[in-house]
Amino acid sequence: RVWIAGAIGPTGKLLEPLGALLAIDAKEAFREQVRALLDGGIDLLVLETFSSLKEICLAIEAAREVTDAPIIAQMTFTEAGKTLANDSPEEVVETLAEFGLAALGVNCSVGPDAILSVIERMAACGRGVRLSAMPNAGFPASVNGRLVYLSGPSYMAQRAKHLLDAGASVVGGCCGTTPEHIAA
Repeated sequence: RVWIAGAIGPTGKLLEPLGALLAIDAKEAFREQVRALLDGGIDLLVLETFSSLKEICLAIEAAREVTDAPIIAQMTFTEAGKTLANDSPEEVVETLAEFGLAALGVNCSVGPDAILSVIERMAACGRGVRLSAMPNAGFPASVNGRLVYLSGPSYMAQRAKHLLDAGASVVGGCCGTTPEHIAA
């Protein structure tokens, strides 16, 4: 069986009280996206690249108001092991475990090594949740005015094994990954 996943990212705006975006408006934007993806025939939702625990919780709540489709919820982390909103991997697991997700974890970020550390910390929480890891193909470098991801397929495959050994159940790729990376 093939599952078709629909992906939703963050709004790109700061939520109140730090920004002008009201929680009610963010939830409506997420509900609208979920409805459109369901109309397109998806089987699974992937909430990805969120940097605020508060915002991903709103997205999950909005999705649950519209569907009972499985959800994978993924945050993005800095090299310091925190989201841009200063959420730790442990806080993410403790908060998101309550939603009964198909999986939770990390995507994008600064490459597979930094994600490995986050997955290890998430797995150590002992909440029994399925973990998802979808790293970038390394951190991009500017080469002749283009962003280039320097991690090749064999490196990503090696790191994928480490992510699985650390506790990830779902492993894939984000920015800079190609079909060759995924095949490897």
